[in-house]
Formats: sequence, C-alpha cells, structure tokens
Amino acid sequence: MKKKRLAYFRLGIIFILLASLFGGQVFAEASGKPGTPVLSQDKYEGQNSYTITMNMWWGQNGTTWKLYENGQLVHEASLTDNSPNAQTASKTFSGKAPGKYVYTAELINSFGTTATSSALTYTVTQTGGGGTPTPTPTPGPTPTPGPDNEAPTAPTGLTVTGQTSTTVSLSWKASTDNAGVTGYDIFQGPTLVGTTANTSFTVTGLTANTSYTFTVKAKDAAGNLSAASNAVTVKTGEQPGPSTGKKIVGYYTEWSVYSGHNNYYVSDIPWDKVTHINYAFAKPAADGTIGVFDSWAATEMSFPGDTWDQPLRGNFNQLNKYKKQHPNVKVLISIGGWTLSGNFSDIAADPAKRERFANSSVEFIRKYGFDGVDIDWEYPGQPGDEKTNNKYRPEDKQNFTLLLSKVREKLDAASKADGRENDKYQLTIAAPAGPAAISTQDPGAYVKYLDHVNIMTYDYHGSWENITNHQSAVYKNPDDPNPPDIADNFNIDATAAKFEQLGVPKEKIIIGTPYYSRGWMGVDDKTGTNGLFAKAVPGPSKGPCGIWDDSSQGECGGQNPFYYIKSNMETNSSFIKYRDPVSKAPWLYSRSKKEMYTYEDEESLAFKADYINSKGYGGVIIWELSGDAPSKGSTLTTILYNKLLGGK
Repeated sequence: MKKKRLAYFRLGIIFILLASLFGGQVFAEASGKPGTPVLSQDKYEGQNSYTITMNMWWGQNGTTWKLYENGQLVHEASLTDNSPNAQTASKTFSGKAPGKYVYTAELINSFGTTATSSALTYTVTQTGGGGTPTPTPTPGPTPTPGPDNEAPTAPTGLTVTGQTSTTVSLSWKASTDNAGVTGYDIFQGPTLVGTTANTSFTVTGLTANTSYTFTVKAKDAAGNLSAASNAVTVKTGEQPGPSTGKKIVGYYTEWSVYSGHNNYYVSDIPWDKVTHINYAFAKPAADGTIGVFDSWAATEMSFPGDTWDQPLRGNFNQLNKYKKQHPNVKVLISIGGWTLSGNFSDIAADPAKRERFANSSVEFIRKYGFDGVDIDWEYPGQPGDEKTNNKYRPEDKQNFTLLLSKVREKLDAASKADGRENDKYQLTIAAPAGPAAISTQDPGAYVKYLDHVNIMTYDYHGSWENITNHQSAVYKNPDDPNPPDIADNFNIDATAAKFEQLGVPKEKIIIGTPYYSRGWMGVDDKTGTNGLFAKAVPGPSKGPCGIWDDSSQGECGGQNPFYYIKSNMETNSSFIKYRDPVSKAPWLYSRSKKEMYTYEDEESLAFKADYINSKGYGGVIIWELSGDAPSKGSTLTTILYNKLLGGK
C-alpha cells in the first residue's frame, strides 16, 4: 500500500510539472471537420528560399496537415489537436528553381478534410543560393533547355460529391507531371466551365432536372494538357417550389432497412419533397447518455459504394451522403419512442443527468452529422409502454420543461462554436394528441425552447377499444358513440385548438398523418353503419394481424402500410371502401371477414393539407415514410409537397 501511495505521489508531481509546462492549457478533441486553413509566405516573391505557413485561426483542429505544390503532395505532418484553439505549421523550401508555384493545403481529422479556400501563388526568379542575387560572369554560352512537351498524367477517380437543382460538386485524385501540375480544367461535355488549383470544384449555373457529363484535365506551367479523366454523368435535382415556410417532417425508422418493412433504404426517401427527416430512434441510457439502438442498421450495414475501410457505414452514412445532395433538408435524431422512453423520467428529475443528457445529445449529433434533436418521450406523467417498465411521476410536467431548456442551452452553444449561428441546431418534440397526456406536460412553458411541436394526431382509436372508429379524423362525427370526453377531443381540430389554447403559436404546430392502418376483427354488422362505430372484439392483441404487426408476440392491431392497403386491400372484392363526409376519413369494411380498417388515403390527406393551410399551422409529420405507395414510392408525400410547399 505504501509503494502504491508513493507511486501516486510521483505521478501527481509529474502531472503538476506538465501542467505548469503547458500553462494549464486544456487540450480537447475535435468534434467536427477541421476549420479552414489559410496559407501565407514569409518572403517577397522572387527569392528561391522561403517558408510557407499554414494557419487555422479558430475552430475544430486537424490531426494531420498536407501541403500541395502545383497539385502534388510535397509535405505531410502530424498535428496536436487543441480544439478549438488556433493551429499553425510550416514548410521551408530552399534553392527552388525559377518558376511559378501554386500551393494549397488540407487539414484532416477523423471527421473529414478541409482544404484552403484559395491557393497561394509564389513566383521564383532568383537562381543559385539564397540571399541577394549576385551577378556571376558567364564563361560561355549555356545550352538552352528544350521545350517541355511532356503532359501531366490524366486525373483519376473523378466522382460526384453532391448536387442541387443548379450545382454539381466534383472531386478527383491528383495528377503528376515532370515539372509540376499547375491546375485543372473542368469540362462539361466539350465546353470548358472552370479552372482550379485544387482537386475539387463546384460547377454552378446549371438547369434543374437535367443530365450533364463532366471530365477533368490537368495542365502544367508549359501549357501541356493531360488526357481527360474518366467521365461522370449526373442529373441535377428538381427545382424547389416557392418557399411557404411549411414543414414536411418525415420519420424514417431504423428498422425500415429490414424485410419486414420492405428493405426501405435512405436512398428511397423522397428527399426533394420533405423539409425534415427524423431518424427513429436513439436510446437514452439510465445515466443520461444517448446511444445507438441498432448499431448494425445505424452504423455498420454496407450499401453500394461503401468501402471496407471507411469509418462510418449504415444508415447514418447514407443520411450524410444524401444530405450533401439535398443541403436544405434537416436531419434530426429522434430519441426515445414508445419502447425506449423508460429512463426519461429519472433523467429529467436529476439536474446532473439533465446536463449529461444535453451534452450527450450534442456529442451524438456532432459525431454522426445530424442537424438537431427530436425528443420522443412517451409520455411525461403517463405510464406509456408498461412492458418496458416506464417510470413516471407527477413532477414530470415541470421536469420535462427543465430538460428541454437544458438541451436548448447546449444546442445553442454548440451552434455558436460550430459556426452555425445562421443555421442553428434544431430541437423538436413528438407531442401527444390525447387530452390526458397533454395535461401532464406544459406546452406553454416549453414551446419557447422548440423549433416546432410534432403532434402525433393519429392512433386516436384502435383495436384496444371495442368500438370501431377513425384513427386520424380531422373533425368530430356527431354520431360517435363514445362519451363526450372522447368523442369531442379525439380529433385533429380539437387537439390543435388545445395546443393553441395552451400557448403554442400556430406556425409551430405540426399535424400528424399515419401512412398505415388500424383495424378490428369480429365486427358486428348489426351495430354501427357499414362497419363504422360498430362493436368489435376488444383488446390490444385482438385485432387482425397486418403485415406491420408483430404477430410472433401476438400483438396484432391491423397495421398495414398504405402501399399494401392500396395494392392488396382496396382491390380485394370482399372489402368495400367508405368515406366519412364529416370526419374527412376513409375506411374499409368486409362483412364476410368481419374486419374494419381505418387509414389515410389520397383524398383524406389532400383535405388535411388544405386544413393545415387554412388554419395557418406549420406543416405535417409523417409516421412513417416507408408506408407510402407504391412500395418505395411517394404518392402521399407528393400530395403534401404540392399542397404545402407549392410543388408542381
């Protein structure tokens, strides 16, 4: 024990000496791509010995820097990460031959590479050693070197790194040359459209929804031009409609990649028709930290174009890939959900855990490239999913507001540190539609911390009840047989009005739409009207088994995606489709099967979008994108795009 104490004492002395040596400075790891490096020179042009210095004045640090001369790598060195402080490094050149030298640099860390925004050009006219040039007698005529007729090698690996409706971003691998590459010419077909000293370029001024083919050629100081690189063909995105300020928030579920949800990939999302994508879900741990739930789907699964050695794969890498092509779409990580909300109450009740949760949320979005956080606590002050032993307490009402306040504080600080003051990290929640769950939280208090409130105006009714009904009605039907507290409040118009009454501004109210059905079996055709408001077999496991139900657990509630309803049920002669002219909702009913299904279709969704516009609400949330028709299609989302965003 004494030896251990002596060792600890010695370590403590060493730590104190090191701390004094470094002035007490605290080193921190970068949490994003490096800041932009800037190059400078220490001599006036002409001299053949000089130093090129790289400075990154403030921001995320690199761990390596590279210096390129005329497109060729001439220096590479490791750096100390001291984010977010400045970084500097240099390279000295001596006895350079007369000529023109173009320098660029890159800062690199595990999050990516940042190049200089502009090149530094240095021209050497001096011959011989350093210092002031001294005339030297020439003993006789010197043979004149022959002309440089050797062209650089052709650039390789030309790829598209991003595109919008009017731009295409390209990158390629550097060429080599006997005297040095001085730049690259970018061609659109046979036409020269740009020149750069770097190995990347963005072509602008293009036409939307149009295919273009690009190549790149390298050039040297003598004007020699290389052969063309490989050609790439890319189609620009569609021209966005006029901005309306409305939001179309599509939830993308982690499990969509599996066969049970038709292997719906991130690439299948109609990126050009949504404003937000919420990825469901990350898991809040008991200590307040945030973690990946299904690591295979999120970060490990391989997709076309992935390589064995890339640091991030899975859905998260796919989201980042498509974000580059659609930079106006915000991608948020949704934390919690019905089965992962069990720890929220304890986290919100403990100031230390609230702090940890907020910090961990920031770390998560920085690490994986998200634009914000969507908190899906189901629900404060309510039991939620009893199978997961959800904790809840009366204090959840106030504690939820405190939790959101802390997360907003940390997100705003991160926005400032990451240079996103004009594009702040966003914070939203998934809010309940039922009066009981609304009453145990305080929308009027927490709304100031949120960019918008996603109200889950679906699942108003389902097979846990013994009377069939609409799951997402816009208005109350006066024939609804439920008690007034249910009949009057379980509709979108009543729910939205309640949030307004509690102080939520209209533009922050986002209305929900289900891309799936709820269903009942054992429907009594002697009750109700054509299967609506009819008696049925009650209980959470008593509904018909839809293709989205977990039948292995006996949990059937008639959940079928819209594409299946459209192709397999609406076309089934045993079902008849009806429409409620008051509630503005359709349903299917089969007398022979004794089954009734409530869902959203094209007509009901178009009315819902018109309702949102007429009321001045902020937009719509979709649960969830993989249910649209046809399989991997966007019939419903296109209706929302046209109605809310002014699409064609």
